Amino acid sequence: MKYIKNPTDLKGKKTRENICNAYMKLLTKKGFRSITITDIAKTADINRKTFYHYYASIDDVMREIVDESLFYLFGNHKIDFEKIFKNPKIIFERFNELIEEDFDTYAVLFKLEEPVNLLQKVEIMMKEKMIEFFLEKNREDTANIMVFCEFCSAGIISAYRYWFNSSHKIPLEELSKKICCMIESCMESMDIKW
Repeated sequence: MKYIKNPTDLKGKKTRENICNAYMKLLTKKGFRSITITDIAKTADINRKTFYHYYASIDDVMREIVDESLFYLFGNHKIDFEKIFKNPKIIFERFNELIEEDFDTYAVLFKLEEPVNLLQKVEIMMKEKMIEFFLEKNREDTANIMVFCEFCSAGIISAYRYWFNSSHKIPLEELSKKICCMIESCMESMDIKW
């Protein structure tokens, strides 16, 4: 990915934001693979050369959108993961805030089945953090911890994906509470300790 020489350049930041917004707008109208750089440039009201000044490809635009979302969710690694895993509601509240802030954008992202899918990256990061956290607490139970982390991270993402692809029959907050209860039940049944 190409980067702006001066990251505090407000015009450059605004242009990148405009390009990302144009891309997301196009995703609501066209399939992932049918969007071209010309489409993005036209929608963003820039020329192709400007696009290439900031990004090497369309994939770079999607990566930036996904990375910004992940940064919002997981921050700059100063998050107290012990606190989060003892009270998973924290991460779901943050996830819900992110979704509600720009519902249409995330509705599109959550439905994508592409390799840069937000949910796939969140699942991988969540699983890595869970494994790291639980193995630090108990290296004796590695097999159970690995199964638990795999199951929970995939289950959480599947529940959100289902919610977005259904008619949202339950409120997002209620979904989060149900997922928290399932995680706690799973930990209890597998005798996984904090």
